[in-house]
This record gives sequence, C-alpha cells and structure tokens, in this order.
Amino acid sequence: MPFINLFPTTIFAEHNQRLADDYLPVAEEYLNRFGKKFSNKHEEYSPNHISTYNIQEATNCIAIDSRFNNLNIYLQNMARVFLDDQNVEHKYYKLDPFYLFNKIGKHSGHDIHTHPESIVSGCIYLKTSGEVPPIIFYDPRPVHKYYYYTPILGRLSDSYKLFPEYSIPVYTGLIIMWNSWMEHEVPISYNDSERITLAFNLSK
Repeated sequence: MPFINLFPTTIFAEHNQRLADDYLPVAEEYLNRFGKKFSNKHEEYSPNHISTYNIQEATNCIAIDSRFNNLNIYLQNMARVFLDDQNVEHKYYKLDPFYLFNKIGKHSGHDIHTHPESIVSGCIYLKTSGEVPPIIFYDPRPVHKYYYYTPILGRLSDSYKLFPEYSIPVYTGLIIMWNSWMEHEVPISYNDSERITLAFNLSK
C-alpha cells in the first residue's frame, strides 16, 4: 500500500566526543567569566541555570575568539546537509552562528520555547552527569488539541507519527540540530545531575 508522508519533521543527531572535549573548557571559561542566572517568565523554574544568554560582552568575545573558527565551519556544513535533506535551497544562506553556553543543575530546567529569527538551531552536550532529563520536542500540529490517538505499543518509536511529543536522551558528545520553529523544553531535574551545553542558532 503506498503512503504519502505529509509534513515530516526532521532532527539531526550525531555523536562527537572530541568536539565536546575541546569545547568544555571553553564553556567553563565563558560561564565563569560572563555567566549569570538565567531569567525567564518563570523565575522559580530555574534556580540553578547559569547562562551567557543575552550577555553582550560574551557575544562580543565569541565573535573574535579564533577557537570558534573551526566550529563555525563544522556547524555550517552540518546545517547545509540538514537543509539539503529537507530539499531546502540554501546556497544563498550565510548561516551565521550565534552561540551561548548553559549550565543547568538541580531543580532547574528550560520552559517550552522556540528560537525566533533563526533558521536552524541546535545544542552540543559538552558535559552530563547523573541521570539528566532528556530534551523534549513537541509536535507543532494542532491535532492533539482535538483528538488523542492511541499508539500501538511495542513498535519502534519512529513509527509513532502522531505522538504529541518526542524525548531524546542526552549524553556527553551528543549534537542535535532542528528547525528553529520547533517547540522544545528541558524538564526540571530533581537530582544532582548537571549539564553544560553549547547552544547555537544559525540565521539566514
């Protein structure tokens, strides 16, 4: 029986331990120098979330830090493969990177959000300890507001095309990339686990 798969959503994932090893000390340097308590609409949601988000001094330093030159090329090439897989014409896209570092500890997470004004976003997990929560992506279609489809249990999760959400376990060295409009979140951690990440956005 032929099927037409409409509105597929793609997430790119790969493992690169060497990249994580190379940029962990860079992350710790920037977090120690510029990191501040992350503020969002639910202040109590992230008491142990330190970030360089919206810290202009950090952004300025990253822009002239030669340690990011190879990473820029690496992520731009990855993004072009990602967009090519979606049959998106990208030859005129600059895909200029914007970076920020995050450290999320106990009783902290990151509420549901998107990355506006970007085309491709992603995260590199530089350090994870303990049982860190996954990253959760949400189906952007409104179908789940109207009807709940019962899945057939026991099949591969990739076959669940109508699940309202999809969790990806995270670990040190994992790199994931997604379309910036996808809603996602980091659930609150209730143990002593900690993650340090390098988040990035690529604009057109």
